Amino acid sequence: MKKSLLLIILCFSWGWLYGQEEQNANKDSVIFTEDNLILPEGGVQEIVTETPRNRPNKVALYSAILPGLGQFYNKKGWKIPIIYGGATFLVFGAVNSNTQYQFFRDALFLEVDGNPDTINDTGLNESQIRRRVDFYRRNRDYFIILTGALYLLNILDAHVDAHLREFDINENLAFSVKPAMVQNPWNISNVGLSLQLKVKP
Repeated sequence: MKKSLLLIILCFSWGWLYGQEEQNANKDSVIFTEDNLILPEGGVQEIVTETPRNRPNKVALYSAILPGLGQFYNKKGWKIPIIYGGATFLVFGAVNSNTQYQFFRDALFLEVDGNPDTINDTGLNESQIRRRVDFYRRNRDYFIILTGALYLLNILDAHVDAHLREFDINENLAFSVKPAMVQNPWNISNVGLSLQLKVKP
């Protein structure tokens, strides 16, 4: 008795689930036919893209040997002044901070050596000099770290740019992203994005 009752419930459940699946498929599925496909007059044409392969590892090595050389090889020469301008600023900041650090460090040695004949020329007391020593040492270290980060970023930029050159798109292809209204199965409109790939004749 229990087995037959369970069998009847399963049969009804199966039919109900199959009906729901078929109904959802009719609502959500898009069926492409010859009537709703828009093709160009000449039919579908093959678009061949010829992309130069720059060997990203070789380009990264170029930028490691001489910063900016990888960008030049990638034909992105406009990045070279940015790299060298940033490097000049950071190296100048590191050198200037190191000079100030050494000056105040020497003044601190004169202040704490216990010899009354040696007087520092800064006119500052010991705590003020210590603060400046710490400040310029920290600045020098920051500038050195940022210079190293710029060097690594130069290599990474050349490597990634060489990879991206392999994905150049033919001029006959156009890709666009536009806002769109999407209607869900419950007839509620939602705002979304539409990605469109157009083939120019």
